[in-house]
Amino acid sequence: MHKGAIAYLVIGIFLLIIFLLWYVHIGASKHITTITTIASTTSSLTTTIINKNLTSTTTTTTIPPVGSCLSPNKTLALENGNFSTGTYEDWNLTGYGFGSAPLNITWANNNSCYYNTTWMGYNGNFFATTYHCGLVLQAGNLTSKPFEVVLPYLNFKIISPYDAQLYVEIIKDGKPVIITHYDTYNAPGNLYPTSQFENASIPIAMFMCQNVSVRVVANVVGTVVNRLDYIAVGDFYQSAVPIQTPGIVVNQQIVS
Repeated sequence: MHKGAIAYLVIGIFLLIIFLLWYVHIGASKHITTITTIASTTSSLTTTIINKNLTSTTTTTTIPPVGSCLSPNKTLALENGNFSTGTYEDWNLTGYGFGSAPLNITWANNNSCYYNTTWMGYNGNFFATTYHCGLVLQAGNLTSKPFEVVLPYLNFKIISPYDAQLYVEIIKDGKPVIITHYDTYNAPGNLYPTSQFENASIPIAMFMCQNVSVRVVANVVGTVVNRLDYIAVGDFYQSAVPIQTPGIVVNQQIVS
């Protein structure tokens, strides 16, 4: 073989080895938080939740095949999940925290019913919140109508600072089975945390084909001093994939 050709061959092999080493390094540095496989046969979902304190919770759940209860659709909205009716129809209220009706985002933005800047990052016209134009906070719970789990995630929009009295639960048989505290103020690049909705996802595949509810808990009772300890939520739907903004989960507890 010609010496020049041999030289090119050696250089080519060397570059190939460098590329493979680089590719393996990049691949190894990626952290896969969720792996979802849905096929015509029974499959599994592995979910790793990285909390703010860098601890993690990992669960593996068997997902029934399409044709049992697993939805062939990628998303499925909860009944009145984005409060588009302008009411709390299909939701149950306790206490006074969430008011008598969801907040109309257009009305709120036009009438300065927000803190610091207008509401942003929301897809619909109405959302549930314990913020009432700067008035005193009151305690209250908001619980959805039971729904059958047919997709592995519950996605929704949320604004919430970290407060031990503010959290979102998945309820089964009247008892909490997943409890999640959020701090959307910790979202990367969030310049207006009091008004910017962030994406949240709760893995619910472990309850596939069972009926559950989502409950938003706001036990904060306060005055003007802690008026920012409010929660705002909406646009609840089941999904085949999570869309959670990184860094907003403070802790998530799976209750046995």
